[in-house]
Parts: sequence; structure tokens; C-alpha cells
Amino acid sequence: MDGAAWRQEYEIDFEVEAGKKVWEDFDRTHYPYVTYDPDPKINPNAPHIGRHWPIWCGMDYGLVNPTVFTVNAMQSLDRAYQFDEVITVGKSPSEVAEILREKWYFDHISGYVGDSSIWRKHASDKPGQRKLTSVGEMFQEQGIYIQHGSNAAGIDKDYIALLNNNLWKNKQFPKWMISRDCVGTIDSYRKLQWLENKTPDSIDNNPDPEKIRNKDVDPFDANKYWHMSVPFESPEEVDAPPESFDWYMERMMRDDDEGVTMFG
Repeated sequence: MDGAAWRQEYEIDFEVEAGKKVWEDFDRTHYPYVTYDPDPKINPNAPHIGRHWPIWCGMDYGLVNPTVFTVNAMQSLDRAYQFDEVITVGKSPSEVAEILREKWYFDHISGYVGDSSIWRKHASDKPGQRKLTSVGEMFQEQGIYIQHGSNAAGIDKDYIALLNNNLWKNKQFPKWMISRDCVGTIDSYRKLQWLENKTPDSIDNNPDPEKIRNKDVDPFDANKYWHMSVPFESPEEVDAPPESFDWYMERMMRDDDEGVTMFG
């Protein structure tokens, strides 16, 4: 007996939730390596998110549960950062879209990927008409087109394998990192648990290796959709806009290499 079962039985902790965590020791084995402090005063290696970097959002919509957008920027083919999250509860697609439009990066977003179920039609009453619509169409009316992400059986296991065996395999140089300002996202990975297998022949309730508990995992799901659908892109193939901060930085770095300054 270990994990939650041990704590419930022998430590008399009845508030702990059952289920084996995907990363039992996340705070020690992952948090120091796959998260970063975005404050350059504290972390000299904090990335400066270039405005011309490809930005992709993962999205998970909820009526009762939160609606989540995770915002990720790609520095190179093997380096990406989640630098923001938008988590709301009880807001309509138009209200969520208004929050996104206020972000500096809104016009730089390359695309959105979410659960394909948001495109299911349902009845909607509007003044003077009644028609079938979907959450996906409601966001599309706001200028936010959400691509169909996969939520097929076994996708959770495949995504966790992608993290463990690729993106987070080398913790000294992880390919994808999360800003420590994205507390909701980090918390979802920290709490992620396998679904208990409570079949009659499973006396010890071993965890189901294919499924996770559908609770407090909305940011995890949002990232899963874009991670499993969109390959990393290379911003080196995109020129920084003239007169932008990145344009000046690129020229300064080039001039430094040549032993001259950009100002003569």
C-alpha cells in the first residue's frame, strides 16, 4: 500500500484524494527543471518572448469547469515556452475572446487547438431566430478559429509518454518549459493522477495505465491538444518585423560579431 491509500489508512488523512499521481515527486524531480522564473532580475536566463516567434494556444472549454487557454511560444525547433495562461469560469465565448484580445500577443497567435467536441451542434436561441450552433462557431464569430485536437482513447498516455521520453527527457535542457507565473498549469501537472481501476478482479485497485482522473486537469488537457497536433516551428525562418525590439537585437548581435556597432 502506498500513495493516497497509505495516507488515508495510516496517516488518517481523509482529505487526500485516491489515485496514483503520474509524477509522484513532481516538485523535486520536475519543477526545478521544466519550469522557469520569467523575471530577468531573478533569472538571467529568462527567455525574452520574441513577437515574431510562432505562438500556439491549447484550449479546453468548460461550462461548469474552467475554460483554459495555454499560450506557448516557440523559440526554435527544439525549444518552446508556455509564458501565459487564461483561465476563466462561467464566461461565454465572447467574454473569453474579449480577455484574449486585450493580450499583447493576440495578433501574433499562429493558431488554436482544442477538444473537437466544441464543434458539436446544439440548439441556441438568438433574437429572431433559432438555429443549431456550437461553441467552436461561437469562438469563430469572435475571430478565434479553434482547430480540432485529438481526444481519442489512449491520448493521455501518449501525451505523457511524449513529455517523459522527448520534451522532458533531458531535464538539463528540456524542450518545453512552463513559466512559474502559470500557476494553474503547473498545478494541473503536479496533481495529475491515474484513474483507479476498480474492476472486480482488481483487489488492490491498480491504476488504469490508459486513463487519468478527469478533475483539475484542464490546463493539462489544453496543452495536450496542441502538443499532440502541432509540431514545433522554427522562428529562425521568420524575419523579425523591421524596427521591432527583436530586429534591433538581431542587428546588435550581428554587428558585435563583426566588431562594429549598428549606430556607426
